[in-house]
Amino acid sequence: MMKIFIENPADQTLVAVEDWKKVENPQSAQLVIIQTSETTGIKIHKNQLAGRFEFKEAQEAAAGLKDFDEQGFRCPTRRECLDIYDARFQGLDEALELIGGERLDNNWIWTCEEDPDPEYSSNLAFIFNGSNGVLNYDNKYHSNSVRPVTALQFVK
Repeated sequence: MMKIFIENPADQTLVAVEDWKKVENPQSAQLVIIQTSETTGIKIHKNQLAGRFEFKEAQEAAAGLKDFDEQGFRCPTRRECLDIYDARFQGLDEALELIGGERLDNNWIWTCEEDPDPEYSSNLAFIFNGSNGVLNYDNKYHSNSVRPVTALQFVK
């Protein structure tokens, strides 16, 4: 059960994409919500951050962006990246375009996860390509894009 919503910047309510098409200025929205289950979801910023970042800088840059309640954003987890890729084909791309955002099909983005294998390399972290859903790893000192996200809990 995956659903896509736009977060209304005026009151943080979730609005169906079809309903958001009717507002006067649809590009005023900054966030798209991917509801991944009855109780969980992902808020994804409509644009990637300007520039390219090494892994540590990417984490700091994402955390520097604040939500309406001052909650910090972050880079997505590997699991969230797979959900984001699946959501692209269930309306995420259209929702992002509606609010003037960038689709996720043009750059490698950092995740928030480092390689957990201590015997392999402490210089690797995971990256995600939204074009084809590939998760890979890269040297933490290479530069990649940042797409801020935050987790969301739905109250039943």
